[in-house]
Formats: sequence, structure tokens, C-alpha cells
Amino acid sequence: MSPDVLNKDVFRQIEGVSPPVFFRNAGDLTLFYAPGYLAAARKREAEEITGILSGALPFGEDMTPHYLIRAALSAQAIWQQMHDPENYRPTCLTLYTTLDCNLNCSYCFAKAAHREGVRLSKDLIMAAAREVAGNCREKGEPFTAVFHGGGEPSLDSRLPDLLTDLQWICKQAKVPFRSYIATNGVMDPEKARWIAAHFDRVGISVDGPPELHNRQRPLRNGSESFRILERTIKNISRISENLSFRVTVLPENFGRIPEIAGFIAERFDAEEIHIEPVYHQHIDADLADVFCESFLKAQSEKPAKIVSSGSRIGEVHGRFCQIFRQALHLVPPAGASSCFAVSSQEEAEEKQLDPMQDEALFEKLSREDPDCEHCFNRFHCARGCPDVCPALSVDARDAGSFRCRVNRRLAETELTETAERLLFGPARNYGYAGVKLREDQ
Repeated sequence: MSPDVLNKDVFRQIEGVSPPVFFRNAGDLTLFYAPGYLAAARKREAEEITGILSGALPFGEDMTPHYLIRAALSAQAIWQQMHDPENYRPTCLTLYTTLDCNLNCSYCFAKAAHREGVRLSKDLIMAAAREVAGNCREKGEPFTAVFHGGGEPSLDSRLPDLLTDLQWICKQAKVPFRSYIATNGVMDPEKARWIAAHFDRVGISVDGPPELHNRQRPLRNGSESFRILERTIKNISRISENLSFRVTVLPENFGRIPEIAGFIAERFDAEEIHIEPVYHQHIDADLADVFCESFLKAQSEKPAKIVSSGSRIGEVHGRFCQIFRQALHLVPPAGASSCFAVSSQEEAEEKQLDPMQDEALFEKLSREDPDCEHCFNRFHCARGCPDVCPALSVDARDAGSFRCRVNRRLAETELTETAERLLFGPARNYGYAGVKLREDQ
């Protein structure tokens, strides 16, 4: 899909304005957007704002152009810092501690890596933890430990000891400790209660009603997993309120998103549900509209807060690359990875995605599709990641891909709905109105 087609009827960049500011028509009003600030203005005021931004008119008392330029400059600065290897001093330690798994998920990107008994080196974990804790102390930030994986982290018998040792390292460094675990929920009640009591937040994968979940996420022997999952959720919920739900949706189920979200919200009293299209499968770009219509319908029905990670307008971000998220990601048996979808040292080395071994990796992963240059969403979009990776292909193209189109549509809708809710009335009454969208603005 060409940039011209992609940019039709969405926010377009104002020509000659640097840093980039975007606009779109909204009936009798014009919307202006820079990453972090959204404004609406009547026709006369909109012409003045455009004139000021383009340099044809001097800055006056209207603060809207100032706020737009300030937000755009801030986003550019954060983006540059994020992609500068000199600024990579991770404050998050992400651990894929084991390749063991008790499920046989139909879409698992790490299935080929599953090997019983392969675990992450404890010596490496502790050395990395001390380095991360030192960064946290220097930056004045908390230490975040994330237990995730291509395998199931709750199967690692070292989990209690690892958590205790990480807490001790943070205590010695005098930095706050935060912990998160992502789990498939297949465990005995005692382990579920222990996890609920010892982790600050628990993320659990639920793909929908029993028939759908059991089909996509069966046990290793092919039998159903939903009953065990439900028991685990109940045990965790009795102890902790910090439980989040993640749904992986296959293309054939895009139309079922409202049903899936409604089921999870009602069955488990979920407050927030993350809906993600399946990774590492070719998805026809034209299905983006199907996904978005279904996703937005689920949001409108409000069974819970419905979110997706590809575009988050409340923060400046790019791809999911761990090195851009200030995370040190370790994979078994003794490796590191810049990609969350890489689950073993062997795979990280084969794909040359080990940030400890490839000094040019920052430059490779920072490479941009030229067609993204003038996109309103480029400062808060994960591009085609992880399906499209510039480190794996010099010809990688994000623009027009399925995930690009999903991210743009959801971001555009969120901005427009925010304007309708907060800005249209005041703008019609007073000529213009604006709102900050990022906490750091």
C-alpha cells in the first residue's frame, strides 16, 4: 500500500513544519496533533495556528502552537535518546529461565525451542541483576524483574530462590524491587497461591471461552487446559488484585473479539484485557480492518478496559525491541536477546540478535522504513514488529503491513474520540482547545 493511500483521511503532516505537527479535518473543526498534545480549532483559529507553525505568522498569545511544537520536540528528543546505544543502561531484567512448557499451543513462536531441563544460568542471572541494580541506583529508578519465557516460568523449581536473591541484591543496592510474572496458569493450587503472594503483578494468558481456549492452548498430551487455568485464576484472585489478562487472537477469530472480551470480563471479573493478534504468522493486511472493527466494538461495549500494545499514544515508543525498552533480556542456557520472541541462546546467536555480541545491533534495529517518515503515528508505534524486523532483513517494510494498519487505525480512533469527548465543545465555544496526552508533558 502506497504512502498516499495510507495517509488518506488521516492526520497529515503540515508541510514545512519542523519538528513534525499533524492535522486533519473534523467537520467544522480542525484537529492538530503532535505526539503528546492534541488540539481542536475553528476555521479562523485553525488558519492562524497553521500560519504560526509554518512561519507565515509570528507567535502570539495563543499557547496552542507552543504546546504543539514543545510536544513534537520532546518526542524527537526521547526518540533519539531511546535509539542511542550510549543511553542503554537497563533498569529491567527480563528472564526466560526455562524452556520447559506444559502446553502445546497451536501458535507458539517458541515451540521449536522447548527442551526439557534447559534452564538459564543462575550465575548469569545474578551478574546481570547486579549490573541492572547499579543502573537503577544511578538513575533513581526501581528494579523491575520480569519472569516470562518461551517456556513456562512457573515450572522452574528455582523460582522462589531466584526471587529471594534478586530482592537481596536490590536491598544491597538500596533500590525498590518490582516483580512481574507471565504464566499460562497450568499449575497446582499451592503454586498459584505462592505466586499471588510473591509477585507484584501476574499476567495470565486466556484465549476465550473453554472451547476456543482448549483448542488453541491444549496441554502437552492434547487434553483440555481451561479447567486448570480457571482454578488458578480463582486462587490468585483470592490473594492478589494485580492480575492482568492477555488474549492471543488468530485471524479466523478476529470477529469474535467482543465475545472473547465479554466472556473474560464476566467470568473472571477482569478490569483490563490485552488483545493481541498472533505473532509470527502471515496475516493479510486487508484483515486489519476486520480486527479493528471487532476490537473497537469490544471497546465500545466496555466489559473491561480493552487495550493492545502495538500503538500507545500515551508514551513515546517504537518496536518491541528490549534494548529500546531499557531491558536486559536473558535466555537459556546463558545468552541475551534483543527480541522478546527469541527464547534461547542458540536462536539469538543464529539470528544475530544478542546485544552483548553484536555492537551494530542498535543501528540495525533503528533502521526505519522510509514510508514511515511522515506518519502521524511514528513516535508511538511498534511498526510491523515482531513479524517485520530490520535486523533480519535490510529490505524490511513496515508501512502498509497488517500491524501498521492496525496501529494507525487504533491510534487515529483514539485521538478522534479523545477530541470528541474533551475538545469539540470548548473549541466551538472559545475558538480552540487542547489537551496533553503524555504524562511527561
